[in-house]
Amino acid sequence: MKLILSLLSILILSSCVSNEEHRPRPKALTVMTYNVENLFDSLDDPGKDDETYLPIADKRTAKHRQKCGKVLKPWWRKQCLETDWSESKIKRKLGRLAKVIKQVKQGKGPDVLVLQEVENLNILERLRLNHLAGLGYHPAILIEGPDARGIDVAMLSKLPLVDTPKLNEVKLDYYDRKTGLVDPTKKARPTRGILQARFGLPNGDKLTVLGVHFPSQGAPTPARRKAIAVLEQVRAKLPKSEYVIATGDFNISTEEDVREGLVNELAKSWRVSHRIGCEKCLGTHNYRGGWSFLDMILFSKNFGDGWFVDTKSIRIPNNSVLQVNHWGGPARFNDGLSQRGVSDHWPLAADILPSEVK
Repeated sequence: MKLILSLLSILILSSCVSNEEHRPRPKALTVMTYNVENLFDSLDDPGKDDETYLPIADKRTAKHRQKCGKVLKPWWRKQCLETDWSESKIKRKLGRLAKVIKQVKQGKGPDVLVLQEVENLNILERLRLNHLAGLGYHPAILIEGPDARGIDVAMLSKLPLVDTPKLNEVKLDYYDRKTGLVDPTKKARPTRGILQARFGLPNGDKLTVLGVHFPSQGAPTPARRKAIAVLEQVRAKLPKSEYVIATGDFNISTEEDVREGLVNELAKSWRVSHRIGCEKCLGTHNYRGGWSFLDMILFSKNFGDGWFVDTKSIRIPNNSVLQVNHWGGPARFNDGLSQRGVSDHWPLAADILPSEVK
């Protein structure tokens, strides 16, 4: 009886926060962004702090315990020492992610999928080949970046590549945590770059997609301002006629945006997803009861000439009970111990269409 009541409560919460199932119009192409929260394989990548995501059998060495001992936060240190990142948990994580992705386009998945927090091509190809097989995705796109934990931005696409993808470097100044000011005595350090890929659209036009994962809220606002500046530099190098979408985890909280106006800065150059659609959406991330659109899709302002954004299609695919926690927010995978849980973010999707179907 307790289990039945628990499931009913989850369904009720899910119905309160979910969007109605969206049926794409003919010729629509769907772009989706999704922070998949720590999608790791179980192998130790040299030079990366991925010790948490190893099988427990690999954690019994003094070397491992010594490295975990250097982790400052007690909870993270405990995870480093005790998490058993087993093959069964990886399969569970991948299977749940696939169910979320297949919510889009009646089981077919989005045409372009931009992902954050992916460790490497190995785990992403497992998702593509073993759990998204038959959906038409080309080989995964991921370029290893400088993130200390090894989490990268990646893409899966059904559209063909027309250029070689590249990773645009983002270097952050060293900021004093107390003052938020640049410390000129310290060297700038690299952070997650901006993944750039150019695809061919069905009518012969080109679409450049820029995948981002900006510095977290643990970094001061100037770090995200710097990432915005690099994004604008990358956009400025592209032809003005190019269709461009920048999407991913921008890590700009509602509180920060109200205080600092970072989304207003982006809106000068882009059309911002939750400002042109998704009116009933709460957000893609919930922290201590506060909702934020950490995840956004930005459209270059030339959309409307040849291709246009279906603003009514901008939605949060969160109809799966797996995605919703007891409080109605995104359910974390949490080591796969619960019957639900996928990621601490919800995905965000939108459709673009050729103007001929207007």
